[in-house]
Amino acid sequence: MKLRWINFLKGAAMLAVVFDHLYGLVYVNAFIHSLTIYSVTLFIILAGFTSSISIGRTKMPIRAYIVKRITPIVVPYLVATLVYHLYWNNLRFDFNVFKNQVIMFNASAPFYFVLFFLQLIVVSPLLYRVFHGRVFYQQLLGLFFIYLMSFYLTHFTSVANYYGGASRVLGGSYLFCFSLGIFLQLLSSNPPIFLKKVFQSDIKILVVGLVTALIAMFIYINAHLLDKSWANPPNKNTLFYTIIIASILFFAFQIAEKRIKQLALIFTPIELIGSNSLYVFLYHSLFIYIGQRIGLLTINSGKILFPIFCLVFSVLIGIITTKSKALIKFRGLNL
Repeated sequence: MKLRWINFLKGAAMLAVVFDHLYGLVYVNAFIHSLTIYSVTLFIILAGFTSSISIGRTKMPIRAYIVKRITPIVVPYLVATLVYHLYWNNLRFDFNVFKNQVIMFNASAPFYFVLFFLQLIVVSPLLYRVFHGRVFYQQLLGLFFIYLMSFYLTHFTSVANYYGGASRVLGGSYLFCFSLGIFLQLLSSNPPIFLKKVFQSDIKILVVGLVTALIAMFIYINAHLLDKSWANPPNKNTLFYTIIIASILFFAFQIAEKRIKQLALIFTPIELIGSNSLYVFLYHSLFIYIGQRIGLLTINSGKILFPIFCLVFSVLIGIITTKSKALIKFRGLNL
C-alpha cells in the first residue's frame, strides 16, 4: 500500500530546505528561518524508513541492491553537476574543473548532502540487520549502540574540506537519524501491543497525538530551545525539534485523510514535491540563481512568486526525467 504521508513529510522537508535558502531574499524574519531547522534531519529519518521497506522487499544480493539504490542518485547528481558547471561557465566545459566538482560535491552548496547520503545507503543493509527479527528491547539496545557510534563519529571524526554531515564519517549523527527511520518502520510493521492503536491510525489516538505534539512545540519554542537547534550534523535539540515537527505533520495528515478529505487534497502539491524530492534538492539553488538573474524579486508579488518559481521548475525537472525514463524503458521492452 502506498504511504501518502511519506511523500507529504518529504515535501515538507524540501519546503524547509528551499525556504532556508531563501532567507534574506524573500524574507528576513530570523524566527521563521529557525523553523526550517528540521529539513535535512527529517528527510534522513524518512530515507531510513523507506530504505527499510525497500530492503525488506528485495530478493537481490546486497551488492546488487546497493548498486540499484545508488545509481538513481549518482546519475542525477552527475547530470546536475554538469548543469551547474555549464551554467556558471557560460556553457563552456572544462573537464578538470568538472571532475573536481564531482569529487568535492561543490558544484552547488547543498550537494554536500549527496556524499553522506550515499554512505548511508551503502551501509543500510547492515543497519537493517541490526533491527530486523529482533524483539523490541533488542531493537532499543541496537538503536542505543548506534547512538553511541554516531556520537563518536560526530565528535571524533573529520573529513576535510566538506560541510555539515559530509564533514563526518557516515554523516556523524545523521547515521543515528537514518537508523531511527529503519527502527520506526520495523516497529510500525510489527508494533508492541501498547503502540498498536497509534500505527493502526485510530482517530482518537491521532487527535491526542496531534494535540500533544502541538503542546510540545509550544513548550519547545517558549523554552528558547529553537536557538540551540542549529546544528549540522544535528544535535539532540535538532532531533527533538524534528520529531515534534514530524509528529505534527504526520498526525495532521492522517486526521485529514480520515475525516477531512478536502483538506487532504490541499496536501497534494506538497506530496508532489516530496515524490520529486531528489530533483528539488538538486535544482532549487539553480532556480534561485536564475530567479535573481531575471529580476523576479523586482516585480509585484515577486517574493511570493519566487519560491513558487523555484519549486515548480525543480519539480518539473523531476517529472520530465521520471516520465522520460519510463518511456525509454517501455520502448526498450517493446523492441
